[in-house]
Amino acid sequence: MSSPDKKLDDAIEKYEKGIDKNINKIANTAEKVASGLNRLFIGCATIVGNLFFMAFCLWAAYAAYNSFNLGKNGETTTGIVTKLEEGTDSDGNCCTYSPVIEFQANGQTYTFESDNASYPPEYEIGEEVKNFI
Repeated sequence: MSSPDKKLDDAIEKYEKGIDKNINKIANTAEKVASGLNRLFIGCATIVGNLFFMAFCLWAAYAAYNSFNLGKNGETTTGIVTKLEEGTDSDGNCCTYSPVIEFQANGQTYTFESDNASYPPEYEIGEEVKNFI
């Protein structure tokens, strides 16, 4: 091999080594970036999960406080079951019965349908029930 050919081969080899070195640097950098993004995603997901958990705990404390306060400071009145509303259960099967209760408070008459449905009916028409208001 002549001297110019050897110089050309050396230059090509040096060029290829430089490209391989740069490709390895880029691959390492991409791997580090991907690892950092993965850590960032896991960190954000953990923070969001903890925020939802904290919000749920605060809601539960608020609901417990309201329930306690109603039991402690609420008034009790007697209502009468005026009718039984027929409905379906969660599977769509017939029939569950929800009592419709009428009661008086502060000189006004109120009527509401209970959320507690059952089969057989838990209450009978005309039965007296206690209500917290």
